Amino acid sequence: NHPPQWRTEVEQVLEAYAFGTEIELVEGAPTRHASVREMLPLCRYEDVILHETARPLADDADFRRLIDAPERNAALMSPIPFTVAPVDPVAGLVTGSLERDRLRNVQLPQKFARADLADAHAGALARGEEWTEDATLVAHAGHPVHVLPGTDRNLKVTTPTDVRLAEFLLREEERDV
Repeated sequence: NHPPQWRTEVEQVLEAYAFGTEIELVEGAPTRHASVREMLPLCRYEDVILHETARPLADDADFRRLIDAPERNAALMSPIPFTVAPVDPVAGLVTGSLERDRLRNVQLPQKFARADLADAHAGALARGEEWTEDATLVAHAGHPVHVLPGTDRNLKVTTPTDVRLAEFLLREEERDV
């Protein structure tokens, strides 16, 4: 999917790189959660792979791990190499601690049985919930989601620092080729 104002740019990229693959463009909804929910009825296969442009460094190996995984619901996740703490943002106080060895950085791409993903989204809609990530949504709906090893290279590019880091990693790869 895409924001409506980006349709021309998306079409140009697909024309240059899709290599004849059949692709149906769908305008994005106001939120990521709503976009996934609205695209599900258009999916023609039993399994769905979700990805996002905010993770441009996902590579062939990431997708291959998902495709080859026998589990129908699977997500790439990597250990969190830093300490995080829950806080009360209004009071500005630390409210507890988290077991870092049990935490993972949830990444995309992710793979789901279309029926499980649709069930999870239907339940969230019925409860008036908005989720920012599908693996936890599907797990919350009672469908097991298996964790596959992710990498720290598959970073989410959302800040100017992230952009510089991604550019650096891509330049390093070009030098290695």
